[in-house]
Amino acid sequence: MKGKIIQLTSKFDPDKDYGIHIRKQIRFVLKLLEPNIEYVLAELIKKYNLTISRNGNIENTRNVFKHVVNTGKSIKILEEIQVEPITFEEFCKIPT
Repeated sequence: MKGKIIQLTSKFDPDKDYGIHIRKQIRFVLKLLEPNIEYVLAELIKKYNLTISRNGNIENTRNVFKHVVNTGKSIKILEEIQVEPITFEEFCKIPT
């Protein structure tokens, strides 16, 4: 499994009033994402680590993306894609 997968359902509009305060850093990240594209969260964190965290601290970037996901869900423009887990039997059949 690749990890948590997210997708924007609609384009983020930085000028729209969503009814909640959205920090500048969260707005910046939401503007980077395109709608209807599935993103693996771990890959986004690695890709934008130096852009978001000036000193390259991966934990800071993870925190920012945690807020991006929560904010995106609360304003109803982002959803998490549920990945079907494999069964133990399927796991045992994977060639090594």
